[in-house]
Amino acid sequence: MSGCRCQPTTGAAAGTDGTPGHQLLGRGRISQVLAWEAGWVLKLFAPQVGREEVEREFGATRLAHRLGAPAPEVREVVEYLGRLGMVCRRVEGATLLQRPAALLRSGGRL
Repeated sequence: MSGCRCQPTTGAAAGTDGTPGHQLLGRGRISQVLAWEAGWVLKLFAPQVGREEVEREFGATRLAHRLGAPAPEVREVVEYLGRLGMVCRRVEGATLLQRPAALLRSGGRL
């Protein structure tokens, strides 16, 4: 599960993706992560990602967090710029994709 962590952006592209007022923090295969409110981020899904898939990821991320897996707290599903997103607690540090051994360890907790 990807939660709200994704590959950090670097260089001039950071924060310049056309999302007004929200800095682009990173992007993954099917989503972007934007700075949202203090301490929170928005995982904004690609336009082709449907509500059912977003709700499923929201529920799985919430459960993983409650069970103590390395997943962020999630607050709600929202629509922003015509796309669906999850509001997640901001987590600093390496992503699970950057630390594959942690991904394997966390799988055993679920």
